[in-house]
Amino acid sequence: MLRYLNPPSDINPTRARVRKKRCYELTWKFVLGNPTWDLVHAVIFVPPMGVPIPHAFAMREERIYDSVDNKFYKKMEYLDHFSVQNVRCYSSLEAARCCASTKSYGPWELG
Repeated sequence: MLRYLNPPSDINPTRARVRKKRCYELTWKFVLGNPTWDLVHAVIFVPPMGVPIPHAFAMREERIYDSVDNKFYKKMEYLDHFSVQNVRCYSSLEAARCCASTKSYGPWELG
């Protein structure tokens, strides 16, 4: 069972009313406001159907922040629950450069 965690005390939250289908944008904004976190582009498989979905989330040490849910999770529980594949990590600086050069929040190199 996937359980969420309390947010760390040292983060700057990303505020948004509508979150669905905005994972790339919201995660990019979160990582730029919290540069100790990495931005991750990956493919997740949402239970119970297991349909592959390109997705973005933030990761630091043993935590994951999912901008669509606006929740924090234990890293291994999240990765296992969603059968995460094709992981590509970007530091906040790399994410800023990729966004500037492509004029897009992502995905930049999924495939």
